[in-house]
Amino acid sequence: MQNNIILRILSAALLAPTTLIIIYLGNWYIVFFVSFAGILALSEWDYICNLRANKSNPVLYYLRLVFIIPLFVFFLHVGNYSISILIFFVGQLISIFIFYNNAKNLFFSCLSFFYLMPPIISLILISDIYPKGTEYILLIFLMVWCTDTGAMIFGKIFGGIKFVPSISPAKTWSGVLGGIILPVFLGVLCAIIFQVEIFFFLIFSIIISILAQFGDLTESFIKRYHGVKNSGQIIPGHGGLLDRIDSLIFVFPALLIFLYFGNWKIFL
Repeated sequence: MQNNIILRILSAALLAPTTLIIIYLGNWYIVFFVSFAGILALSEWDYICNLRANKSNPVLYYLRLVFIIPLFVFFLHVGNYSISILIFFVGQLISIFIFYNNAKNLFFSCLSFFYLMPPIISLILISDIYPKGTEYILLIFLMVWCTDTGAMIFGKIFGGIKFVPSISPAKTWSGVLGGIILPVFLGVLCAIIFQVEIFFFLIFSIIISILAQFGDLTESFIKRYHGVKNSGQIIPGHGGLLDRIDSLIFVFPALLIFLYFGNWKIFL
């Protein structure tokens, strides 16, 4: 147990600043980062849903795994949205060819793109379109990490009634509350520093925290449905990449929607 905690701390100490630096550098650094992360996430999704063992065509399977997301991200970044959309549908078509003989595998193969593409699209567009895109993304990472940290700390200290034991046995109502309090504190701090209306950041922080925790529960539901504990073992002490980014799945699309329909100039 103690060794696992040390591994978690060391992994976080290495990965967190590396991620923040890449996001800060922006542009093609984000493109390569998202492409690589997308391949790993898709691979882990296939592991969770047992798609690797049930592929009927290995060539098409690895074509879908290795090339679809990087090509999609590349053309999205250079502004050729039509080609990106085409690549998305090619990915779905390949899924049909691979898993046509099993409705369940076909469903989860197609669902993988609908699950992973929205945050990928949002991350790239926010970085490319908005003048302070990297600042928004960095803030979201910090808020989501505060959500995860607050939930863990409050859950361990206060424990109490389970939140949704059938999906996430360890998650408690106190953890959910802690996952809201810490990002709200960060939001209020940001409002003071950047001289923005506190009420705005208060609501924004609560929404981000709720969506982050919903993302965590969604991945937990998918893993529990398939009888899998972790999405992988690539991050020592943490499990798989999906286990670390599940909280971001719904957060980035929400941020893009807010920036598109809201007055982004008042944001930072």
